[in-house]
Amino acid sequence: MTTNTPNGLSIRPMQLNDLDKVIQWTSEEGWNLGLNDGKAFLVADPSGLFVACLDDDPVAAISAIKYGDTMGFVGLYIVRADLRGQGLGYPLWEAAMESLEGRTVGLDAVVAQQGNYARSGFEMAFKTTRYTGTPQVLESNDPCLQRIDSKLIDHVLDYDWKFFPASRETFLRHWLLEHSPYSVAYVEEGVVKGFGAIRPAESGYKIGPLSADNEHIAEAVFCSLVAWAEGATVILDVPQPNKVGTLLMESYGLSPLFETARMYRGTAPDLPLAKIFGMSTLEIG
Repeated sequence: MTTNTPNGLSIRPMQLNDLDKVIQWTSEEGWNLGLNDGKAFLVADPSGLFVACLDDDPVAAISAIKYGDTMGFVGLYIVRADLRGQGLGYPLWEAAMESLEGRTVGLDAVVAQQGNYARSGFEMAFKTTRYTGTPQVLESNDPCLQRIDSKLIDHVLDYDWKFFPASRETFLRHWLLEHSPYSVAYVEEGVVKGFGAIRPAESGYKIGPLSADNEHIAEAVFCSLVAWAEGATVILDVPQPNKVGTLLMESYGLSPLFETARMYRGTAPDLPLAKIFGMSTLEIG
């Protein structure tokens, strides 16, 4: 469905050919998305990506992903560089928020935009630091590490429930089995106690999610992912309240690149941040 606004904008669902343009904009801004991340966002919610157009030419984009019946997440919010400052993004923002009406809505905000989101009713829950570096590790021979496949995936999805406030099974199944070339779980006596995934980005490799019951398991999964990347630069987003996670990244020589704030409008979920060592993606949660 297409919506027209008084300033001549038309707002409609994003198509694959629109997505290519939007990803190009993010690349020019240095967002460093994972390769083909946009298509994975469409898997998460085929109706959750929007563009604003002038004469059917996309000029702004946003994602408004629905998870279950109670949770939404906003991201991928960008206006074409040559058209900024003209108010073209705000009607798109309003349309996205309307599509998530009645849900708790989360987002990850860069420092410069946190005040704007606060004025829209969002409150800060915690900060996240992006770490990057080229850690040198040996491939782990821990027998508890198992590559995630079609036989293991349902157990991993069950384990993930504690780390996200609503079902993201469709997205995560695709993310772990198809989108990420390498994903691994830590399985002890038949019980999943941690997992993670790594994927190529425009520059380096991005790790996410990375969730684990404790530091030992997180480190084993992290080292397995890094070893797979064979010495390449890795990037991951660590919640600042997870002090152990922060120290773990620093112990492997990773450095902070920038920080964002996880903000919510509505009741913020009570996430086990001490067990979240890497966020899935800042764009859709």
